[in-house]
Amino acid sequence: MRSWREVIASVLGVGALAVAAAPWSAAAPITSDEWRNWLVQQQVSFVERTRSMPLAVDQRIVGNGESAEATVTVTGTVNADGSMRVELVSPKVTMAVLCTGPARCWARLGKGGDDRLWHRIPAHEVASLREPLPTQTTDLPAAATYTTEGSTGTVDLTVEDVIVRERVSFADGGYTEALHLSDASEGFELTMAKSLTPTDPVSVRTPSTAVIGAPLGTDLVPQLP
Repeated sequence: MRSWREVIASVLGVGALAVAAAPWSAAAPITSDEWRNWLVQQQVSFVERTRSMPLAVDQRIVGNGESAEATVTVTGTVNADGSMRVELVSPKVTMAVLCTGPARCWARLGKGGDDRLWHRIPAHEVASLREPLPTQTTDLPAAATYTTEGSTGTVDLTVEDVIVRERVSFADGGYTEALHLSDASEGFELTMAKSLTPTDPVSVRTPSTAVIGAPLGTDLVPQLP
């Protein structure tokens, strides 16, 4: 199975083909550079504005088709200091993840087993949960249709059988983004969606020694954007 990064790279490496764009926003189109500048500025502003706030996170990666089959969801709360309580569900495993800070994380496996201990996992695997999706670096062709209207931006691109649609919003103090790619000729669809919303802090404590097991010997945390 290809990773979501490999799927995006294969779909977006088609800039030399004829493009027919159909905008799904009433705003006037802008250039790709203008759109990227708008997105970066909006993201920086959001990160600065919410730096001291707990954020409720809802992140989903859904792939359909032989080359992108996967469904991963992460939901929960990440405090301003990097501590968090989230639940991760993937084709391999369901787990509760607890971090007491940006460098100390544990996971407890759920469903289908008797192991109820907390196991250390590398903290960097969930470190991106407070961050917007990294689509500001995605190499979309200049011929796509880009629009911005206030705190909302869109991208629309159709290249033969490939359709790319992205919508980003920073309305009402939160952040939501959805990137959808489909390729009829290859028979797959991929959706990445994420929302970050200011919320109440969550209480996080280090698990007691009695319920801490050995660090996970196998990396069960899927690659997150």
